[in-house]
Amino acid sequence: MEDKKDLVIVEVKTKADESFGKAKEMITLKKRKKLLQLAAALSQKIPNRTIRIDVVAIDMQDESYEHLVSAVENNI
Repeated sequence: MEDKKDLVIVEVKTKADESFGKAKEMITLKKRKKLLQLAAALSQKIPNRTIRIDVVAIDMQDESYEHLVSAVENNI
């Protein structure tokens, strides 16, 4: 996905119910590291583009969603 000059990686998490938390809480440290590795690899292939990682969290129980822009930052 592209947003003007940014290349956007979008992680989509869906939860049917709230057992073990909400959808946005399912982006674990391990998942964040994998997304950052992907962004680093893409950055080497496309060095002149800014890469952003967004999360779309969908909670089916209350029929809600949230788009978290720049949800994963390189500050682990």
